Amino acid sequence: MIGIISLLIPPFVCVCIREKIVQKEETALGRMLHYAISLLAHNFVMMLILCYGFDSRDNLFGKLNQYNEFALKYMSLSMVLAVAEPFAERFVRKKVAVTVKWNRRAGLLDFIFRKRVVGIYAAVLFLLNLARIFDNNFWGDEAYSLNLIQRTVPEIIKGTASDVHPPLYYMFLRLAYLLFGNQGWAYHLVSLIPCGIIILFAMTAFWKKFGAEAAAILITLACLSGNAVAYNMEVRMYSWGALFVLLCFYELYCILQRERILHYALFVASSLAAAYTHYYCLLSVAFFYAALLFLALFRRRVSLAKAMASSLCMAAGYLPWFVVLLKTMERIEGNYWITTIPTVKESLRYLFSNQFKPAAWGALLLGGAQWSCMKPAY
Repeated sequence: MIGIISLLIPPFVCVCIREKIVQKEETALGRMLHYAISLLAHNFVMMLILCYGFDSRDNLFGKLNQYNEFALKYMSLSMVLAVAEPFAERFVRKKVAVTVKWNRRAGLLDFIFRKRVVGIYAAVLFLLNLARIFDNNFWGDEAYSLNLIQRTVPEIIKGTASDVHPPLYYMFLRLAYLLFGNQGWAYHLVSLIPCGIIILFAMTAFWKKFGAEAAAILITLACLSGNAVAYNMEVRMYSWGALFVLLCFYELYCILQRERILHYALFVASSLAAAYTHYYCLLSVAFFYAALLFLALFRRRVSLAKAMASSLCMAAGYLPWFVVLLKTMERIEGNYWITTIPTVKESLRYLFSNQFKPAAWGALLLGGAQWSCMKPAY
């Protein structure tokens, strides 16, 4: 319990003090958003201090619960940050306010500059991941993938039907095998391609919808988060599944903004690709379709006819493999290697784990994004 308090209370204090010090009225949604950003920024900065200042590799959440003295010191330092931030913001608003005459040329130069900086940042992160593709060490599941793609396409489909994964990823891996031969770097490159696509997506469509800060955060998560560091290289389907679910969510967002046939088509295509990549991805996109139908039926946000049509297209497209899914569920029932559902406590422990140091650098970017939201009125 003390671990949860140490993580959650200081950001709440920061939001309360900020409203009094900065004297900026916010909506309930604005307060929730600021609290969420503060929660991530404060605790990731604390992780950064622990990682690089004290060379601590212990699980943060577990350590907070186990050692009361450590939890008290952690919360005290986090409280100092929480109190200091609103005063720093007020100082910046009063002393560093800048008057800018906006025109098209200035706006264009600012856009190009930010694009160039984020582009260089993205290129560096991608190259750091690319440098790892020449590692020829493979573990058991990767060896299964490499063995499966030596077969013909019908044999691959038959083999994966007897496994616990759909076949789409193995088609990509088979193509790399046919193009480059039995090369370890080519297999790793297949898993890295989604990272490159996410970077391009972040620099284009995602940037246009959500802005520079959100694009930079997406690039950071795609290249430096713990799971990304592992799965951008692993010869398995997880990076592709993450890409397709991301694209599916983006198209759902576009549908809610403006209903166009193209967005519905891309929504169905990306959801089918996700479902044919991993069964957990199928579960993820099922929630998206449930949300779409709910909004069509009860909130009238979208056309019910289009929502039903897209759902039927998805069902029809997945029907050939649905029979295989039912047989797989029947076969592994009671004998699957994942036997329990993680508790909230275990999920928090995973989220705030110090296992991967690069994730701590994401704190700096999140903090920068938070700071950029505190712009004075021009």
